[in-house]
Amino acid sequence: MTTWNWVTVACGGIGSSLFDPAAEDKNEKGTEMQPKPIHEILAQSPSTLSLPQEARTSEQKDALIQTKTKFIDNMAFQIRTLTNAILGFSELLLNEELNETQREYVNEIFSAGQGMVSLVNDVLDMTRLEKGQLQTLQEDCSLGWLLEEIGDKVRPAAKEKGLSFEIITAADIPANILTDPQRLRQCLMILMGNAVKYTQKGFVRIEVSLVRHQDKPYLRFDIIDSGMGIPVDKQPTIFQPYSRYEQVSESMLTSLELGLTANSGLAATAQLVGLLQGRIAMSSEPGKGSIFSLVIPTGVEVQGQMTLEAASAKAVSDASRTDSTMSGSRPECEGHVLVVEDQPSNQTVVQLLLETMGFRVSVADNGQKAVEMAQAGNFDAILMDIKMPVMDGIQAARTLRQQGLIVPILAMSAANEPVGKDFDGFLEKPVDSQGLYHALSRYLPVTQLNSTAAVAQS
Repeated sequence: MTTWNWVTVACGGIGSSLFDPAAEDKNEKGTEMQPKPIHEILAQSPSTLSLPQEARTSEQKDALIQTKTKFIDNMAFQIRTLTNAILGFSELLLNEELNETQREYVNEIFSAGQGMVSLVNDVLDMTRLEKGQLQTLQEDCSLGWLLEEIGDKVRPAAKEKGLSFEIITAADIPANILTDPQRLRQCLMILMGNAVKYTQKGFVRIEVSLVRHQDKPYLRFDIIDSGMGIPVDKQPTIFQPYSRYEQVSESMLTSLELGLTANSGLAATAQLVGLLQGRIAMSSEPGKGSIFSLVIPTGVEVQGQMTLEAASAKAVSDASRTDSTMSGSRPECEGHVLVVEDQPSNQTVVQLLLETMGFRVSVADNGQKAVEMAQAGNFDAILMDIKMPVMDGIQAARTLRQQGLIVPILAMSAANEPVGKDFDGFLEKPVDSQGLYHALSRYLPVTQLNSTAAVAQS
C-alpha cells in the first residue's frame, strides 16, 4: 500500500501541496528519483504532430495522414455514440405529455442533436472522399420516406425566406429503388440547400421522374429554383472544389444559418453521385434561376413494381410497411429482440424505443453474454453493437452463425464500416424509432397501427 506524505513547495511565491509517495519513489539504491531540471525541459524541441516540410518523406507524410484519419474516425465514433443517447431520450420525451414550452425545448434539443450528427457525417465523408475510401451500401430505398424526410428539412428553411416549396412526382415512379439511401439523401440535401440559399424570392422545387436510357431505367431528380442563377464564367467550374478557404466557410455557415446540413459544395455532390453510378448536370441563366439534374440507376427493374402513387393510396387503408413510410404513425410490431450494447445509456434508449413499438426486449452488455443468451433463449432478431469488451460484435455474430443460428442479426454501430457476411443489415448510430422500425419490420410481423410509436415531434 502506498504511503503518501504532504510536501509543501514554493511556486511563484505561492505555497502548494504535492503528493510524495515515500516508498515508491526510492530506487534500488535508496536514493530519491529526481525530475528533470527546468533548463533541460525547456531546451527540448516543441512536440508537434507535423514534421518540417523538408524533413518529410513520403512514408512520414502517409503516416501523418493515417494518424489524422484515425483521429477523425475515432472522434466521429465517440460523438455518434454520445449523440445516440441525446436523440433517443429526446424522441422518447416527445412521446410524453408535455406542455407547449417543454415540447419546444425538447424539439430544440432533438434538432441540435440531428445537426451535430450531420456535421460529423459530413466531416467524415469529406475525409474519406479525399482519400477515395468512401463506400456505398446498396439497399432497398423507399422514395416516399426519402422525399418526405427531405421535405421536412427543406420546407421550414424555404418558409423562413418566404419561398414556395414543392415536391412533384411523376405517376410512374416506383415506390422503391435499390441504391444507397444515405448518399442519395446527402446529394439531394446539398442541392436543395443551395437552391434555398441562393434564392431570395419565388420558389424552389424538386421534380422526380422515371426515364430510360439504352433500355435501362433511371430515376431523375430536377432541383429547380428561381434564384440569382450562376454567372456564365463560373458554370464550367461549378463542380470543381473550392479554391479558397473563405468560400468553404461561407458556404457552410450559410447552410447552418438556414437550419440545413453543412456541406463542402457541389464538388462533393458530384463525387457522391459518381459513387451511386449516376450523373449530375446543371443549366442556369443569371437572374432567372438554375436547374440541377441528378440521374441515378433504379438498381432494379421497375416493370410490374408498385408505383409511389399507388403505394401512397394503399397506405390510407393498409397497415403495411408503406403505411409507416407515408403516414405519421407506425404499425406495432411483435417479437423478442436481443439488444447487445455495452454503453448503459444506449442500452436504455434502444430498449425503450423498441418497447414503445411493441417488442419484448432483452439486453446483453458484451458479445460473449450475447452468445450465451442467444443459445439459451428464443429471439426473433438480434441488434448487435460492434465495439464491445470481452467479445466484440463481429466475433459474436461469427460464433452464432457457426453454431447454426439463423435469426436475423443487425449490426448497430457508430462506426460506418463494413461488418461482414454474418450480419443481415446495418443500423448506424444514432438510431431512432424510424430506423429501428424499418430495419426490423423486414423480418418481424406487423400487427395493428400504433400511433404512440410515432415520433411526436411537431
